[in-house]
Amino acid sequence: MPKPFRILREKMTPEHRARSEERAARMLLELDLQELRQRCTAHIKALGGDMEIRARFPGHEEVRVTQYEELGRLREAMAGDRGR
Repeated sequence: MPKPFRILREKMTPEHRARSEERAARMLLELDLQELRQRCTAHIKALGGDMEIRARFPGHEEVRVTQYEELGRLREAMAGDRGR
């Protein structure tokens, strides 16, 4: 029989509980950022533009973040496959 999460949590050390809470908070933030990226990309594309994410570091060249572009292309390809 499954145990309630509360019981499992009570057995965790305070350090493990803190790490777990920090990880959960990071995951929620990443979900929020992912949703923000999707919405921004959709609005920009609707206006005929393209979105690029770049990072600038002192003393280094600008870095273009392409991870999200690949995800967008994959989603578009998957959506196209479903429409067939």
